[in-house]
Amino acid sequence: MADGGRAPQHDPPARILVVDDELYNRDLMVRTFARAGEVVAAADAGEATALLERWSVDVLVTDMALGRSPSGVELAREVRRRWPAVRIVV
Repeated sequence: MADGGRAPQHDPPARILVVDDELYNRDLMVRTFARAGEVVAAADAGEATALLERWSVDVLVTDMALGRSPSGVELAREVRRRWPAVRIVV
């Protein structure tokens, strides 16, 4: 075998944090991203920050307007400052 008989290498599942103040959208994103790895959800920036402080995340997916302050854009800035390795999708 050209690969030396080894099994193919697979990336570990991603750890994804979904943030959206609308329950329907949040649940839809959780179901959609579940195939990519572990998914946890938050309804606002405060809840998201609390989760980030105790759970290692690879990707943050946030709504731009979270209904309450801070916004998704402000959350993204905070995450970039405190957890620079996290990939962010707004």
